[in-house]
Amino acid sequence: TKSIFELEHRVVRVDGTLGWTFSRAVPLLDANGEIVEWFGAASDISERKRAEAENVLLATAIEQAAETVVITDRDALIQYVNPAFTRTTGYTRAEALGLNPRILKSGRHDGEFYRDMWAALNAGKLWFGEFTNRRCDGTLYTEEATIAPVRDAQGDITNYIAIKSDITERKKSETALRESERMLSFFVQHAPAAIAMVDRDMRYLVVSQRWMTDYRLGDRNILGLSHYEVFPEIPERWKEIHRRCLAGAVESCEEDPFTRGNGSLDWLRWEIRPWRKLDNSVGGIIMFSELITERKQAVE
Repeated sequence: TKSIFELEHRVVRVDGTLGWTFSRAVPLLDANGEIVEWFGAASDISERKRAEAENVLLATAIEQAAETVVITDRDALIQYVNPAFTRTTGYTRAEALGLNPRILKSGRHDGEFYRDMWAALNAGKLWFGEFTNRRCDGTLYTEEATIAPVRDAQGDITNYIAIKSDITERKKSETALRESERMLSFFVQHAPAAIAMVDRDMRYLVVSQRWMTDYRLGDRNILGLSHYEVFPEIPERWKEIHRRCLAGAVESCEEDPFTRGNGSLDWLRWEIRPWRKLDNSVGGIIMFSELITERKQAVE
């Protein structure tokens, strides 16, 4: 051919490392139009090829990411969404391009919420928060979002990039856990028995009202306090029982004297068993007790 010749190719440098060069050659012709020689030059494009490879890798990672990625221009019009956006929202890329992300608004956030968000972004700051949005089919979902402004060489904002994760199921699980904890607390507090649940440091997590009444604790708040702080008169033999139960034992007693700090004597029937975490490790103990002083006195 008699046209300009261009070629990118790998080279081995004198030190043994690999690089890339770009070569361009122009043919010099004689009077008959025949090529008599080539005149050309080559330049090192290793850095450009490295940057291109990184861009391809980044683009592939974004396309395959489980998190939603949305890029808008400075007017907040969508320029790019990855496949995770379609999986989460139901909108295709073609449907979303050129639109404002407000197509996802659910009406659950007031104007102040969005004003605060845009105030941070327009000031060039990173914004982090949660959205309750609406999918294409009308169903609601919750997502955790990080939005960052992108600036050009002059420092002007040109784009906004949002990375978002669908946390709907996690929020449901958290709500279910809180409700479960509230029901457990309500059950224990109002159980017709003296019940106390403590952690490994013997600090109260929840107690029944009967526990407060039987042990004449009044209306003080003992949650977070140590069992031994509330009852400093507890004998060492009981502390040893607690240690065994914290190691996994279950122990009980039908009649046990308890000399109170004021010198009075209570008789108890009790059972102590460990409670376990999800990993099956002991998180603390639960103490069930019944005040049998009057029954003991009647027997005597």
